[in-house]
Amino acid sequence: MNAIAHPRNKNFRKTKSFTIEFEELLNKNQLKKIQGVKEVKSITDRKWLLQSVNEEDIRTHIFQFAVENKLTILEIKQEEQKLEEIFQELTKS
Repeated sequence: MNAIAHPRNKNFRKTKSFTIEFEELLNKNQLKKIQGVKEVKSITDRKWLLQSVNEEDIRTHIFQFAVENKLTILEIKQEEQKLEEIFQELTKS
């Protein structure tokens, strides 16, 4: 097995990604405050892609954030990581 592709390689970081849509408008900095969130990317003005710090399922934290901020979640789902994304992560230097 190639050393780069081995899961124990320090460059290999397992994460989970979640797509979430809110009724309200939010900004990236608000969403970065959610426990366990590593990265936030905007898909539309109300739909976001959140990446977890590790393999943790952060949907509970997202829900708690929504309740605490009186936000309405319209959609939340875990995204499957595509083979191309896995390859890019494995070959990062």
